[in-house]
Amino acid sequence: MDVKTVERLLVNSNRGELLEIISKLTKTCKDAEGVLLDYCKKNNTTDNSALLVKNQLLKHWKVAGTIISDANMYGGCSGEDEEDAYESLEAMIELVEENDVAWEIRKKLLDEMLAEVAYDNSIFTDYLVDVSIIFCITDEEKRYLAGFLAEKGNSYYRDYAGRIYLGLGDDMKYLETKMRNLRYGSDFLELAKYYMKKNKPDLAMETATKGLSADGRMDELYTFLFKRYKKQGDMEALNGLYELAIQKKRNIDTITELMYEHYKESSNYNMQKEMLIKMVSCCNSNETIKWFNRCQEELTESDWAENETNLLKALKQSNLGDYFELCLSKGNTEEVFNHLKEKKSYWSFSDIDANHRFSKRLATTYPKDIVAMYKREVAYFVRLGKEKNYRHAVSVLREIRSIMKKNKWADEWNSYLYKFKEEHKRKRLLLAAMGDMK
Repeated sequence: MDVKTVERLLVNSNRGELLEIISKLTKTCKDAEGVLLDYCKKNNTTDNSALLVKNQLLKHWKVAGTIISDANMYGGCSGEDEEDAYESLEAMIELVEENDVAWEIRKKLLDEMLAEVAYDNSIFTDYLVDVSIIFCITDEEKRYLAGFLAEKGNSYYRDYAGRIYLGLGDDMKYLETKMRNLRYGSDFLELAKYYMKKNKPDLAMETATKGLSADGRMDELYTFLFKRYKKQGDMEALNGLYELAIQKKRNIDTITELMYEHYKESSNYNMQKEMLIKMVSCCNSNETIKWFNRCQEELTESDWAENETNLLKALKQSNLGDYFELCLSKGNTEEVFNHLKEKKSYWSFSDIDANHRFSKRLATTYPKDIVAMYKREVAYFVRLGKEKNYRHAVSVLREIRSIMKKNKWADEWNSYLYKFKEEHKRKRLLLAAMGDMK
């Protein structure tokens, strides 16, 4: 209904009737209430700003809460709904940060948000907790939030509740919450560090030691215990920690590196050598070359000669790309070439020669073979069809052209290009990607 029609219909209406109409509209039309509230906010039509803020908060939560409730029920929502929910939650944050909203109002909304947090079956849990933290201003309000999270939050937020208590200076509630949620090595480590700050080193060590039987990663826990055993000069405990890590097969790289550094500092060359050699096999694959090079730098000439072959095998097994880099740096092109010519995949996640990392550098030594490899790759991507595959095929064609021209094989290139265009003359997208290639 347009404005002129509404004006004619309401020409004789009084204020009371108009207010009743507006009230009914806000109850029956989901957008009407928002329009009214936005109008009041923009034009400052009411002195009761608290009432205005309250109703704006309720309006935004009605949108966000409905989406989040459904998302919790079904395990997700559409991207459009997700965006609407976040937008409404952000509007709620802005209202609370910019206005003095009574705890009674904030608590009502907080309880409804936390009910969705407890459900924890959608992508909104983390953001809802962020909003809840902003909604809780005083220490007592923060304590209220911590109490809820400690009882009904997921494992992460039960642990977070303990940190809220700690921030409030409530050590008893922190310990109570923490003791109920000791599952991962990181949980035991956090508690051990707490005891250290409270000048209770024996209790800290006892807690950290118990954590060695926990779930999750152990690297930080190993480091914590190692430093304290080392400070105490307790080599028996250090060796015991190392043996336990080897036995459990967890974060062996961390404990081995710690042992290596210790022996290096204490000038125990034989043990330093042992740990250094082990690091090449147990370290993260992207660090293998670093430890391989360190072996070459730190081992004596005779020890290097004795271990080089096995270290090369370990490097090859752990990180083939770094191994090939080493081969090329030493002029060993044959091994790299023999591997590449047998490759069966061209996909980046499984192709050691992605972006022609190695084959480009081998083209000088094996130009004909590399050209043959590239031709197979071109044929493969052309068979796949689709524009993106054609674009890749054309990029490889350019590399073929470059190699052939460097080797003055112009006739061979022209013949290959002519036959290629003839064979694929019906593939318009491919020919378009090639442009005027000559």
